[in-house]
Amino acid sequence: MKKIGLLCFLPLLGSVLHAQDTFLLPEVTQAGKGIVNTRVDNIGYWNYMIRLGFVKPGRFVRAVPGEYTSSLIDAPGVHPQNSPDIPVTQLTNVTQSENSIFIDPGSEDVLLNSNNSSSWVNNYAQDQYGADALFSLDWGTIWQGTIFGAGETNNGDPATVINATGRWFVGKISIDRGQGVAWSDDHGLTWHEVEVAPGPTYAYGILDKNHLWIDNAASSPFSGYLYDAWTNFGSQTIDTNQIQISRSANNGITWSSPYTISFAVAAGKLNHGVNIATGPNGEVYVSWSVYDIWPSDETAIGFCKSIDGGGVFTPATRIIDNMKGIRMSLTGKNMRVNSFPSMAVDLSTGPNRGRIYLVWSNIGYPGINT
Repeated sequence: MKKIGLLCFLPLLGSVLHAQDTFLLPEVTQAGKGIVNTRVDNIGYWNYMIRLGFVKPGRFVRAVPGEYTSSLIDAPGVHPQNSPDIPVTQLTNVTQSENSIFIDPGSEDVLLNSNNSSSWVNNYAQDQYGADALFSLDWGTIWQGTIFGAGETNNGDPATVINATGRWFVGKISIDRGQGVAWSDDHGLTWHEVEVAPGPTYAYGILDKNHLWIDNAASSPFSGYLYDAWTNFGSQTIDTNQIQISRSANNGITWSSPYTISFAVAAGKLNHGVNIATGPNGEVYVSWSVYDIWPSDETAIGFCKSIDGGGVFTPATRIIDNMKGIRMSLTGKNMRVNSFPSMAVDLSTGPNRGRIYLVWSNIGYPGINT
């Protein structure tokens, strides 16, 4: 296995650890008080706050160099196998993080990967390119594409999907801090930009932590529908701190008006980290983390569903209400972490067809796992 040296590179959050491994919030300047939203988890937003003089950059901490041992995967439940690392780019002056990858349902040798991409100069990420577009046509052996943003420079938070006819999509926070999707029909040679939701009405807001998903189930009456969801930090209305969702029924060309789905969980402070999955009959499932106080760890997982292709959603419920997330407790590493949920649905023809699986991080009490 590989031992990887992790770089504490959080100048955008101004975050450090003290003896209790507690996460310190960004150091907001006097000018930024009442403006900076410490709930936001987006590198572009914190760059913007620093440029405005509302947040002080954090200190640089050098990582311990990584120690290479072996590329062998040897774990319970799987056959031992060699799994060599394959860089998605040979460039040494860029860095990628927050990866999203999707396999072409019509051609399993085709992979689309998007990452938060930025320059890497003198041990610092200086220029932000946003969600990039890298791909492989041979099962991940050779990678091509651009690190300069899918379609155009953006604010990152990538989510990739591919539809049944091979159209590629990259969901992202747009340059105006709204929601956008770029799509390509020619393996990334050309990209087309589509606005899902405009930039925030509040000058210092953002539509944050988005997720993009596609219904590729052949048995679904809504096969091909796309769904994009996010947390609205972009207004000062009743919708702020809530999960919103939009759908496209025409291959990403146009999108419905955003619809708020998280009110009924009555989060004390905010809803964040949305994740979408679809079932064999076109069911749309949406889950997210609930924060009842702030700053705090995650306290619950919210959930709602639609059975008509995203037209109407059931009132949201708390399906997990006895958890202790890790966003503020950390895990002994000086890095941003969270307990955002991730879902998958069994689309097979087996006995568990339609079953939903959901995972999250939990540490300590409450909760039954660590």
